[in-house]
Amino acid sequence: MAKGNPNPSPDTRFSSTRQPTKRRTPSKLKKYIKDTDITPADVAAIIKNIIFIHDQGKLEQLMLDKAQPMIIRMFIKAYLSDFKKGSLNNFEILMCRAFGKPDQPISGDLNVNYSEMTKEERSAAIARLLEKRGSDNEND
Repeated sequence: MAKGNPNPSPDTRFSSTRQPTKRRTPSKLKKYIKDTDITPADVAAIIKNIIFIHDQGKLEQLMLDKAQPMIIRMFIKAYLSDFKKGSLNNFEILMCRAFGKPDQPISGDLNVNYSEMTKEERSAAIARLLEKRGSDNEND
């Protein structure tokens, strides 16, 4: 069951003008990349030359090496932290920064007007779509 007052007063409710003072904070790595104008090519080089070449032990050594540039140490720290948690958040952020977000094409027949169909026609159309979706998932 949810905690707190289920019917908060208008004075304490969130609205378009009343928002929390501290929203979700971005990761330190993301903020550092934004503040220092690191290019996507720089991020791609870091990923290529660090993550895909070195094992975990070598990455931990590089992270502790104060002679390494700060971006590399921060990147390795964020990557290893995510790795230990079983997460890929920082890696995904860096991949999107380096290579852009992957395209996610949308396909479908958008010219169907279901409101003009009878109940039986809508049911048959839904059954066909579900059948098609099932056969598409089997091909993946």
